[in-house]
Amino acid sequence: MNPDLLKKWLVALVKAGTAINVAGQIYPDEAPDGTSNPCVVYQYLGAEFEVNMASTLDDASHAIQCRIYADTRSAADQLRADLAERLLGTCGETIAPGNVLEHTDVDNFADSFDTDDGSYGASFVWTAIHS
Repeated sequence: MNPDLLKKWLVALVKAGTAINVAGQIYPDEAPDGTSNPCVVYQYLGAEFEVNMASTLDDASHAIQCRIYADTRSAADQLRADLAERLLGTCGETIAPGNVLEHTDVDNFADSFDTDDGSYGASFVWTAIHS
């Protein structure tokens, strides 16, 4: 799967407001200066290829780090939990014609605080395996 399909699907999911409500604010790599909270920032971490008895050479695991920023720790934590739960529930979803998510996982949860603007960060890594 082209990782751009996965990123576009994630952006569309967040912008739709059905997973979490961040007023459609989702950005690659970093939020523009002056962006209000809450928002989501994502970064593609790459793919791992595995070969085993149950897979073929084109099976790929793609990882995307999601960072949520909010004005309070509790808001950041709740938005992270809601987005992580939604992404865990994507097994079997078609993200583009011929691209179905076979398995998903979330891990590497971390918290941060930006002393420059007072934003609370809550992050995790979403791993998606496609067919």
